[in-house]
Amino acid sequence: MKRSIKYTLSILFFCLTVVYFVYSQTTKDPVDGLYEQLDAVTQLFETNPKQSAKDYEKLRKELETLGVQTLSAADLWHDMGRFHHDMIANYNEALYCFERAYAIRQKLIADTSHNDLARSQFMLGTVHKYLGDYTTALLHLQKALKISESGHNDFMIGKEYLELGDIYDYLGDYDQSIICYELSYPNILKSNRDQAELLNNHYKRLASVFLAKENHTYALKNNALAIRICTDSMTPSVSDRFNADIADCYTNMNISYRAIQKPDSALFCLKKALFFYKKSKNSDIQTRLGNVYLELG
Repeated sequence: MKRSIKYTLSILFFCLTVVYFVYSQTTKDPVDGLYEQLDAVTQLFETNPKQSAKDYEKLRKELETLGVQTLSAADLWHDMGRFHHDMIANYNEALYCFERAYAIRQKLIADTSHNDLARSQFMLGTVHKYLGDYTTALLHLQKALKISESGHNDFMIGKEYLELGDIYDYLGDYDQSIICYELSYPNILKSNRDQAELLNNHYKRLASVFLAKENHTYALKNNALAIRICTDSMTPSVSDRFNADIADCYTNMNISYRAIQKPDSALFCLKKALFFYKKSKNSDIQTRLGNVYLELG
């Protein structure tokens, strides 16, 4: 009798295992496996960009063929857009991916203050900025800002004001650019995410605008504040970017010092710029180094 019960329970356990396996396979999101492909594409890009591009095309075709309209599919489209935006500056492909992500999110997300909607609008805005379509970029970023303000997301509000300021800088509306950068500041302070990076961008971009306005006192002040933020917040994970940013600031300070006829200070800043550029492994460092040598000449 005991053996019979034991045997029956083992059969029942086996059946439940089979049912669970079948259920998990049939309910598994078909997009899950594609995330692994994107990770592989991203890792391969550093060593074999040509093969990475081929693997990416295969991934995109698979996702398009699936035609999945789920939030996980939207996240994957978004991450594919970030790959092209952040790593290879292929803004046309990034735009295509971000548009696909947003179309799905807009259809499925009922909460109009949802952060994913703001993220989509934000990335669409930055891509249009890099493509030179500033009017469309402003529209997307203003929509992103409205969503983030509705959701009280200080981090995104800070980022969105920084991007709006950058676009007004491109358009030559320096006063409006400064207003946006100043509006970004209190939101950055209230945010607990990437605060050092955002503050660095805040001061560095403000300095750039004041330099364009030939207000060298404020340009020098904000470049010095950006350098201080980078120096105080230096860690191995951000060292390449922060060292390059410090060097950028010193390069711009050289321009200010030359304008106010302080050549010794300008020379000091250029030597500092060389030092920090050489500490960075960013991909475009050689070009920036070349610019410093031209300034020295």
